[in-house]
Amino acid sequence: MVFIITGGVNTGKTTLFERIHKRQGGGGFSLPKIIVNNQFKGYWIKDLNTGEKTEFALIESMDGYLYKMGRFYFLPQGMEFARRIYKKAIETEEKNFFIDEIGPLEL
Repeated sequence: MVFIITGGVNTGKTTLFERIHKRQGGGGFSLPKIIVNNQFKGYWIKDLNTGEKTEFALIESMDGYLYKMGRFYFLPQGMEFARRIYKKAIETEEKNFFIDEIGPLEL
Protein backbone atom coordinates (compact mmCIF):
# COMPACT_ATOMS: atom_id res chain seq x y z
CA MET A 1 0.00 0.00 0.00
CA VAL A 2 1.23 3.51 -0.79
CA PHE A 3 0.31 6.57 1.23
CA ILE A 4 1.08 10.02 -0.14
CA ILE A 5 0.94 13.04 2.14
CA THR A 6 0.85 16.39 0.39
CA GLY A 7 0.53 19.93 1.61
CA GLY A 8 2.13 23.31 1.77
CA VAL A 9 5.43 24.22 3.38
CA ASN A 10 5.43 24.02 7.20
CA THR A 11 2.01 22.35 7.46
CA GLY A 12 3.09 19.34 9.56
CA LYS A 13 3.56 16.68 6.86
CA THR A 14 6.66 15.13 8.48
CA THR A 15 4.98 15.10 11.91
CA LEU A 16 1.94 13.32 10.47
CA PHE A 17 4.23 10.95 8.56
CA GLU A 18 6.07 9.97 11.76
CA ARG A 19 2.76 9.37 13.58
CA ILE A 20 1.57 7.06 10.80
CA HIS A 21 4.87 5.14 10.96
CA LYS A 22 4.50 4.78 14.73
CA ARG A 23 1.07 3.15 14.24
CA GLN A 24 1.94 1.01 11.20
CA GLY A 25 5.53 0.00 12.02
CA GLY A 26 8.24 -0.86 9.54
CA GLY A 27 11.51 0.61 8.38
CA GLY A 28 12.23 3.98 6.92
CA PHE A 29 13.39 7.50 7.47
CA SER A 30 12.15 11.02 7.88
CA LEU A 31 13.85 14.29 7.01
CA PRO A 32 13.20 16.71 9.87
CA LYS A 33 14.41 20.27 9.41
CA ILE A 34 17.62 21.54 10.96
CA ILE A 35 16.75 24.85 12.61
CA VAL A 36 19.47 26.97 14.26
CA ASN A 37 18.56 30.29 15.90
CA ASN A 38 15.15 30.16 14.19
CA GLN A 39 16.79 29.80 10.77
CA PHE A 40 16.41 26.85 8.41
CA LYS A 41 19.82 25.24 7.75
CA GLY A 42 18.92 21.97 6.01
CA TYR A 43 17.65 18.50 6.82
CA TRP A 44 18.55 15.68 9.15
CA ILE A 45 17.96 12.10 8.06
CA LYS A 46 16.35 10.20 10.93
CA ASP A 47 15.95 6.43 11.29
CA LEU A 48 12.29 5.99 12.21
CA ASN A 49 13.00 2.86 14.27
CA THR A 50 15.93 4.05 16.37
CA GLY A 51 15.55 7.84 16.36
CA GLU A 52 19.21 8.11 15.38
CA LYS A 53 19.92 10.96 12.96
CA THR A 54 22.70 12.66 11.02
CA GLU A 55 22.96 15.64 8.70
CA PHE A 56 21.63 14.86 5.23
CA ALA A 57 21.51 18.11 3.24
CA LEU A 58 22.55 21.66 4.08
CA ILE A 59 21.90 24.98 2.37
CA GLU A 60 25.46 26.16 3.09
CA SER A 61 28.42 24.62 1.31
CA MET A 62 30.86 22.63 3.37
CA ASP A 63 33.98 20.64 2.59
CA GLY A 64 33.43 17.09 1.42
CA TYR A 65 29.86 17.40 0.19
CA LEU A 66 28.82 14.65 -2.21
CA TYR A 67 26.94 16.81 -4.72
CA LYS A 68 24.74 19.88 -5.00
CA MET A 69 21.12 19.90 -6.19
CA GLY A 70 19.27 23.18 -6.22
CA ARG A 71 20.24 25.04 -3.07
CA PHE A 72 21.16 21.88 -1.15
CA TYR A 73 24.57 20.30 -0.55
CA PHE A 74 24.18 16.58 0.10
CA LEU A 75 26.55 14.99 2.57
CA PRO A 76 28.14 11.57 2.11
CA GLN A 77 27.43 10.53 5.71
CA GLY A 78 23.73 11.24 5.16
CA MET A 79 23.60 9.14 2.00
CA GLU A 80 25.45 6.29 3.71
CA PHE A 81 23.02 6.51 6.63
CA ALA A 82 20.09 6.19 4.19
CA ARG A 83 21.76 3.20 2.53
CA ARG A 84 22.09 1.45 5.91
CA ILE A 85 18.40 2.07 6.67
CA TYR A 86 17.37 0.59 3.30
CA LYS A 87 19.72 -2.38 3.77
CA LYS A 88 18.43 -3.12 7.27
CA ALA A 89 14.81 -3.06 6.04
CA ILE A 90 15.64 -5.50 3.24
CA GLU A 91 17.57 -7.84 5.54
CA THR A 92 14.79 -7.89 8.14
CA GLU A 93 12.10 -8.15 5.44
CA GLU A 94 10.15 -5.16 6.73
CA LYS A 95 6.53 -5.24 5.59
CA ASN A 96 6.36 -1.44 5.42
CA PHE A 97 8.99 1.08 4.39
CA PHE A 98 8.49 4.81 4.91
CA ILE A 99 10.23 7.52 2.86
CA ASP A 100 9.80 11.14 3.87
CA GLU A 101 10.18 13.42 0.84
CA ILE A 102 10.05 12.35 -2.77
CA GLY A 103 11.59 14.80 -5.18
CA PRO A 104 14.07 14.90 -8.05
CA LEU A 105 16.82 13.35 -5.91
CA GLU A 106 14.78 10.30 -4.89
CA LEU A 107 13.29 9.79 -8.34
